[in-house]
Amino acid sequence: MKQKQETASLRVLKGKGAGKKKNKKRRHGAFLRAAGATALAVALTLGALAAAGITPAEAWYAARTTVGGIAAGAGFPCETAAGEARAFVALGRNVLLVDESTAKVVSAYGDVLYEGRHGFADAVCETNGTQALLFDRGGSDYQVMDSYRLLRSDHRANVILAGAIGRKGNVAFAQKSDSAMCELHVLDRRGREVYAYSFATERAAAVALSGNGKRAAVALIATKNAEIYTKLVVLDFSSEKPLFTPLVYRSTAMMRLEFLNDGLLLAVGDKLLSVVDCAKGSKKDTPYVNGELAAASFSPGGNTAVAMTRFGNTADSLIKVFSRQGQPLFEKKLDREVSAVACGKHNVCVLTEGGLLIFNDKGEQLLSAAETGSGMRIAYAGNACFVLSPGEINKYAPRR
Repeated sequence: MKQKQETASLRVLKGKGAGKKKNKKRRHGAFLRAAGATALAVALTLGALAAAGITPAEAWYAARTTVGGIAAGAGFPCETAAGEARAFVALGRNVLLVDESTAKVVSAYGDVLYEGRHGFADAVCETNGTQALLFDRGGSDYQVMDSYRLLRSDHRANVILAGAIGRKGNVAFAQKSDSAMCELHVLDRRGREVYAYSFATERAAAVALSGNGKRAAVALIATKNAEIYTKLVVLDFSSEKPLFTPLVYRSTAMMRLEFLNDGLLLAVGDKLLSVVDCAKGSKKDTPYVNGELAAASFSPGGNTAVAMTRFGNTADSLIKVFSRQGQPLFEKKLDREVSAVACGKHNVCVLTEGGLLIFNDKGEQLLSAAETGSGMRIAYAGNACFVLSPGEINKYAPRR
């Protein structure tokens, strides 16, 4: 009888141990499912932020300044040095101001996120939406930064003529050359050279990188028989030859290039706007007609706007806005001088002698503000227009 009781007790103990193992497996499975769900949520969130052009750092900053009763920034107007501005551009949802000696990033809430010295004699700024390339035109030094920190600082062997930064953080420089008229050098996001190409007879004036980081476009300007011309070259980094026979623009200086997508390139010149189909090697030109270029603005992944004035009459202006595919969206005639335009993904800001105007991509006026003064610049970041005037930055957010 005693032996049966001991056997029964042993069976009970085995049953309890098996139950603990099952519970442990259940807990482990639940943990893995929760971890998987969390990882998926994080991935989806990061994907949504990337699609909206918002970095995780920017999202954290926005949450930190609006949740839990924490103060939502210093506000506007935001005081700044009254020095000469070399650049005033959107950087994510923030704005970057570059003057003679410093680079400063101001958030959408009026806080200074970054401030550092650059030391460039002729500072030039190019952006990919969330990162900025600063370089010394006529020098050889450059910097790469985002809204919060300096990512890289380096120099090139020869003088920099033009530069661009791609959406993947790669950079391209057109430089003087010892053996040719100029050279294109492409670096990856760590600063390692991955491609180079020489141009024998023309000098580079503008450079652009495609969204996938595999192509570059270069605008080369020269004169022939006392007439200026631009040669447009598109290079694929997998080939030693240009993607198609270079396109030539007679009596035109192409000054800005932007890949609308990996196969479509937009070129803005002093007399016309051109959309280039890289697969076909063809172009469609839109002349400005009886006018000259006063201002132009690109938005990475968004619209493009140009402002023109009639010859001899700066108070007779025409604004033309194009979609990211290069299709005309709307035109606006203004009986005032236009000094600057700035594009977002949906809205366009126009700075005139009579004040600031904001239009949506249908041409409907959303806002009018009496901003006046000399030395003013504008930038469109997030859903607001930032206006730089001597000593301060103001912000205007139109209602949709």
